[in-house]
Amino acid sequence: MTRLQGSDLLALGFMTFALFLGAGNIIFPPSAGMAAGENIGLAALGFLLTGVGLPLLTIVALARVGGGMALLTAPLTACGEFFSGLLPLSYRLVVLVFGSFSLLVANQGLTQLISISVPVLVGLYPLAIVLVALSLLDNRWLSPRQVFVPVMSVTLVFGLVDGFAAAGFSPLLPSLFSKLPLAGESLGWLLPVLITLLLASLLDRLQGKAQGALA
Repeated sequence: MTRLQGSDLLALGFMTFALFLGAGNIIFPPSAGMAAGENIGLAALGFLLTGVGLPLLTIVALARVGGGMALLTAPLTACGEFFSGLLPLSYRLVVLVFGSFSLLVANQGLTQLISISVPVLVGLYPLAIVLVALSLLDNRWLSPRQVFVPVMSVTLVFGLVDGFAAAGFSPLLPSLFSKLPLAGESLGWLLPVLITLLLASLLDRLQGKAQGALA
C-alpha cells in the first residue's frame, strides 16, 4: 500500500472538508426541490450521491492509486503540455489562454452557465461514474485495458446521447435510446454498460485461462 506524504494528506483533507462542509454540497437548492415536486426524496438522494458520493469515490480512487497533490494538479499541467506540443504555441501562452477563457466563463450569468453546463454535466456523469468504478476494480482483471476500452466506449456513446438530449436535441436522436430501461431517469446507459462490463470481464477471464493453458 502506498504511503501518502504530508502534502498529499493535506490536499485530500481539504478536499474532504470542502465536500462535506461546502455550502453547495450540504444545502439542497430550493429550485431543485420545486422542480422535483413530490419526488423530492429521490431528488435529494440524487443530489447527495452526485454532490458528495461521487467526489468522495474520486478521493478513494486517487488514494488507491497513490495519487496526491501532483496527481490532482496533473490535468492542468498536462493540458498545457499537450496543446503546446500539438500547436505552435508556448506552454505559458496555452496556460494563459485557458486560464483567461475559464475566468471569462466563470463570470457569466448563472442562467447562461446552467444552459451550457447542464448538457455537458449530463454527458459527463456516466463517464465519471463508470471510470471511478472501474478504477476501484482494476485489480480484478488480468488485462484492465481489455475491460476499460469497450466499457468506456459504450459509456461515451450514451453520455453523448444524454448530453444532446439535455441540450434539446431529443427529436434528432434514435427513439431506441428513450425505450431503454431507466431511460426516464437518465439512466438508460446503466444496463448496456453493465452488459458490456460482464462480457468484457468474461472475455478477459477466458483469454487468461487460454494463456495459462498454453504456458
